[in-house]
Amino acid sequence: MSGATYSIPPGGVEPRHLSGQQSGDAPIYGCRAWVNFNGTGTVAIRASGNVSSITDNVDGDYTINFATVMPDTDYCVVISGPAFFGGGTAGSVLGIKDTGSEGSQNGTQLKTVSAVRVGAASASGGGVDVSEFHVAVYR
Repeated sequence: MSGATYSIPPGGVEPRHLSGQQSGDAPIYGCRAWVNFNGTGTVAIRASGNVSSITDNVDGDYTINFATVMPDTDYCVVISGPAFFGGGTAGSVLGIKDTGSEGSQNGTQLKTVSAVRVGAASASGGGVDVSEFHVAVYR
């Protein structure tokens, strides 16, 4: 049915409403925003959904701007990228940026209804640009 509009119940989409091989009764929740981007040189979005732009703040520090705002800041951010970056050293980290000092986990996460700030750091703690960065937001 092209052009049809459907309402999603508050508990999410039930598997019985989908075509395919879903099983079980657990609700299915859709991704609210996602992006695959190149974070080296001039930042470039490869593909995305509900992401209007990416701001390159400094090395390894990016702000993902949503095209349509989230209902609140209680969303979940899933981040992935290469296993090794920043000189190929193990222990490199991808995560949500916060207001704490480098290496601390005591700050407030930098999430708003309109954007989330994410980053990549080498094992030594310095920011590192990443060639393949993936972010998905669920709520």
